[in-house]
This record gives sequence, structure tokens and C-alpha cells, in this order.
Amino acid sequence: MTLVIGLIAAGIAYRQYRIARAKFKLDLFEKRHAVFLETWAFISKFFDPNWFDGRDIMVFRQHVANARFLFGPDIARLVEGVEKKALTCGDAYIAARKASTEDERIAATEVLNGTTEWAQMEARAITGRFAPYLDLSKWR
Repeated sequence: MTLVIGLIAAGIAYRQYRIARAKFKLDLFEKRHAVFLETWAFISKFFDPNWFDGRDIMVFRQHVANARFLFGPDIARLVEGVEKKALTCGDAYIAARKASTEDERIAATEVLNGTTEWAQMEARAITGRFAPYLDLSKWR
């Protein structure tokens, strides 16, 4: 009788372990997916060279601050790179608006155009970069 009760208790404990593990994986997925969506949405803003708003960078920083804890160093570097690119874009946007010569305006516009091209490449590649962290097939 004791053995049967012990086996039942072990079975219940194992099921609780599996449920807790599944919940942990789901919570981790949701947090990672939120960082992915925020990064993708932020990169999409670069398609419009006139988008720049310094508040957007601050909001992006807040939403992806935990990326280095949820992902490997590759995604942490990606997020930092996106932020740096946004700052470069902001500087170029301001320089284009305040340019006193045509050469200065052209130089700033070239930086903005280069940023737009970079954003298009990143938007195509971002799903592949996040895929290893968002793949649910191995969690079944």
C-alpha cells in the first residue's frame, strides 16, 4: 500500500514538474517575442527618413533592456546596434535640417539613405536571427 501511494505521489510530482517547466518556457517565449516585435517595429521606422524622434529611442531602450538576459550575445549586440544606428540616424536628421550648405545637407541625406538601406536588410534578416530563440518545435 505504501508503495502504491509513493508511486502516485511521484506521478503527481512529475506532472507538476512538467507543468511548471512548460509554464516557464511559455513565459520565456512571450518575453522573447515581445523583444522581437519591438525590435522589428523599431527597425521599420527607419524606412521613413523623417521618422526621427528621440523619445522613440528611449521607449525602445525600455522595451528591450532585458534582451541581454533573455537571449545570447548575438541578439544583445543586434539590439545595441539598432540603438546606435538610431542615434546616427537622429544626428543625420538634425544635421540635414540645420545644414547651412548644400554639401552638408547632401552628406546628411546620404547617411539617412544608407540607414534606410540598412533597415531594409535588417528587416529581411531579423526573423532568422531571432528564430533559434523563438522556435517552439524543440519544446514539445
